[in-house]
Amino acid sequence: MQSERTRTLRPESLPASTEVGHWRVVERLGVGGYGAAYRVEDIHHPGVMLALKLALRPGDARAGREVVLLMDKAVHPNVVRIHGHGR
Repeated sequence: MQSERTRTLRPESLPASTEVGHWRVVERLGVGGYGAAYRVEDIHHPGVMLALKLALRPGDARAGREVVLLMDKAVHPNVVRIHGHGR
């Protein structure tokens, strides 16, 4: 899912306008214990803004799956909805 360009960048410090898959980074929202979150725009649907979370340790696939499963089960106005996930 990552372009060749983003594979050489650190997940916690992507500059604005970096393209990751079909998303363009607008700004970093924050960094936590598991990953870094960014506000991104869908390249194929200009104006559609989403949040993208990138793992700080991409090799830890189990932790990533756990985050996706937990967030998918959480139904609350203050919890984001999962639109997709991948590697």
